[in-house]
Amino acid sequence: MDKPRKKEAVRPPQPDGPPLLDINPQRFQRQLRIAALSVLLLVLSIHLLREFAAIFQPLLIAALLLYLIQPAHRWLVDHRVPSKLAHFLILVIVLGTLFGVGQLVYDSAEQLGKNWPGYEEKLDTVLLDVQKALPFVGGHLKGKRLRDLFQVSSLDEVLAPLRALVGTFIGFFSGLAVVALYLVFLTAERLTFAARLDRALGNNRADHVRGIMASINAAIARYLAVKALINLLVAVLTMLVLAVFGVPFVAMWGILTFLFNFIPYLGSVVATLAPLVVCLLEFSDRLWIVLVVAVLLVLIQQVLGVYLEPRLMGRRLGVSPLLILLSLSFWGVLWGVVGMILAVPLLMVFKIVLDNIPETRPIATLMSSE
Repeated sequence: MDKPRKKEAVRPPQPDGPPLLDINPQRFQRQLRIAALSVLLLVLSIHLLREFAAIFQPLLIAALLLYLIQPAHRWLVDHRVPSKLAHFLILVIVLGTLFGVGQLVYDSAEQLGKNWPGYEEKLDTVLLDVQKALPFVGGHLKGKRLRDLFQVSSLDEVLAPLRALVGTFIGFFSGLAVVALYLVFLTAERLTFAARLDRALGNNRADHVRGIMASINAAIARYLAVKALINLLVAVLTMLVLAVFGVPFVAMWGILTFLFNFIPYLGSVVATLAPLVVCLLEFSDRLWIVLVVAVLLVLIQQVLGVYLEPRLMGRRLGVSPLLILLSLSFWGVLWGVVGMILAVPLLMVFKIVLDNIPETRPIATLMSSE
């Protein structure tokens, strides 16, 4: 009796010709290992930036300030001022300005808190007038004050967000001492770096590295100088408009306008709306003043920020709006308001570095807005 034969496994038909993907196993493993290590390095970097924010924040601010003072240093050297003396004079001026700015913001914020009860009374008056003018106001809203609408029982609850904001800026400016210390040491390092580079790499290689670094530093210094100049012009014109119409806390609004204009899109909106709120509280009985101030502030932001800045920067430095949004989100989550102020300058510095290195120039091109 014949035994039943075992069924042979059906093999799928083998395609003719070469495989669709010519994968080298060793190369694929190497690329996979590099990708995994890159992800781990990114996660570790984010963790370190968050945990050591007290160190990295003032260090980055000091580095950006060092780039900002280079044009002034060159101008003084060109006018026969010794290099070390020029650095000393600039540092004294910068540090005095920074501490003066911190004191102005602190004093203005304290005064704003003291004036708040008067502003609250004006808002209550405006609210009651609106209720009288509207024929359809419900009975549950009739005669209600601002505190009743927001369901707060004391002035401290109303001022809590304001005090939180003031606390944030006080913490920012109290770190100026650390920034000043870093700035002094970074300046000293810059003075002796060239000699150490010669000893480390030799004259030929050191000259090549210095050439690359010089082009990068010049581009970064130009970007930061133009951006700071535009922000300063916007801040000065904003202060002039507010001073002409008698809006209080002019110095604080100018400082905040200068800082917040480093934040694209959102920063200019906040820098315009913040003084307008106080202007509305101050001149609630003369709304034409609020309207004129609003038109002038928007005009300043549009003419200098939208028209003049791109022409001074050049189209080559444009960055994709998506990258700007991602940078703002990343640094905002990481370091809050300070991170959002530093986000775009750091992104531009990164793009300039990539653009000045031939091997990474295609990446910089992909980052551009055109």
